Amino acid sequence: MHFDAQRLRRRYEIELRLLDDLGWESESDAERFELTMPASELKPIIERLYWSAVGTLNDNPEELIESALKATKDVISACPAILQRLVEDDLLDREARQGADLAATERDS
Repeated sequence: MHFDAQRLRRRYEIELRLLDDLGWESESDAERFELTMPASELKPIIERLYWSAVGTLNDNPEELIESALKATKDVISACPAILQRLVEDDLLDREARQGADLAATERDS
């Protein structure tokens, strides 16, 4: 039990740091955000958001489908772009690039 609590604390502590960077408002007027966390911590968060959004398509009740589709499309389009930007800025190591299916980008560079 104690181990599970510590694991959850670490997971959400990192994700909450991302919220500190993005702001806590439900909708921000800002067009750009400075991310202060290392790419190695950002990558798993972006991947979880991506797969959570993909999984949402099958889990929502009928009345939430339209809203879920819009949110899912936004996340699905944003996550690969963020991961690609991390590669372009050379912030991901080789192992992280392969995990993000961006190994080909490294060869093309």
